[in-house]
Amino acid sequence: MLDGAPRDCGPAGELGELFASGLLRHDGGALLEAARLASADGNDLFAHQAARAAQDAAADQPTMRQARELANSSFRRLRPEYGLRYRFGLLGRFERELALGAAHSKSSVELGKQLNLSPRTVDWHLGKIYSKLNISSRAELAELLT
Repeated sequence: MLDGAPRDCGPAGELGELFASGLLRHDGGALLEAARLASADGNDLFAHQAARAAQDAAADQPTMRQARELANSSFRRLRPEYGLRYRFGLLGRFERELALGAAHSKSSVELGKQLNLSPRTVDWHLGKIYSKLNISSRAELAELLT
């Protein structure tokens, strides 16, 4: 607990305390927990900011991955134009086809054969698609599109 911080402030106090202590100690775990609490409370802006801070402070890959996924999902909920439906509509026909294939568990090799591309080129295009959709993995893509 932070020195001089009020005690028993309820959920908002717990959230604030986790966030502040996470920032002060550069503790990715505390920041991620603050982001989760904010997300559960429907505070997507705070969840996004706390998750981004958790990404920067994460000491291990699982924490960093979880923070990135929470930052992405809270970002998409902030405004309609950040959401997947709107952003998916901005993709070209080729990108939509590739994204749907990847979401349905087709490997880069399979997609490459189907589209007459190398697996590396498929991965490059998928990276561009992830960036446009504000996601970071095939798992996230599959969760959103299936």
